[in-house]
Amino acid sequence: MLGNYLVKLKELKKICMSHAKDSAVVSQFISTLYNVHSFIVEGRTLDEKMMQALYCADGLFDFKETVIPAIEAGVSNIKDRERFTSFAHGDANGFDFLENLGIHQIVLDKYYIKPDIMFYLDVSVDTCVERLKSSGKVLDIYEERATIERIIRSYKKAIAYFNENPEFGYQNIHCLNAEQNEDVVFENALDFIQNLLVKRGKE
Repeated sequence: MLGNYLVKLKELKKICMSHAKDSAVVSQFISTLYNVHSFIVEGRTLDEKMMQALYCADGLFDFKETVIPAIEAGVSNIKDRERFTSFAHGDANGFDFLENLGIHQIVLDKYYIKPDIMFYLDVSVDTCVERLKSSGKVLDIYEERATIERIIRSYKKAIAYFNENPEFGYQNIHCLNAEQNEDVVFENALDFIQNLLVKRGKE
């Protein structure tokens, strides 16, 4: 597994350097990923910057090897996370949001395709905890109440930032009241999607 990691890391470095608009940022990013390998070998705990570097690297390969070929083949792509997961979890755990965003912008570059539409399912911390408990699963460290509170704040921080900075191209983010019945939430999302398709049909 770790041997394959180094192979993929060399491939990643080659890809990034071929389109890098800021070689210093890319070099630091690759260096962080090499440090990840060392930490894993030594049994040390990864810090949040390392965790988000892994997420960013995984995202690049996902777009390059899966998403882009699917779209080119005419297949629609639905993702349940998107890179907002990295922004929210990174920020909630102490990794600067703007630094993380900058790394994503430079590393993913031409391989990143912005979603046509995005939904944030807005629920309270109490509802999150209750639904997780009722699911019967054992909660991990990312599902503890205090962690959920931080992550929700960070998601909303990211959404607010992109709403205030339209130049990033995230102009179709919709916050849905997910306290409602799941069928109602689905219908609300479907309305937005149908409106988008109608608009696209007129362009």
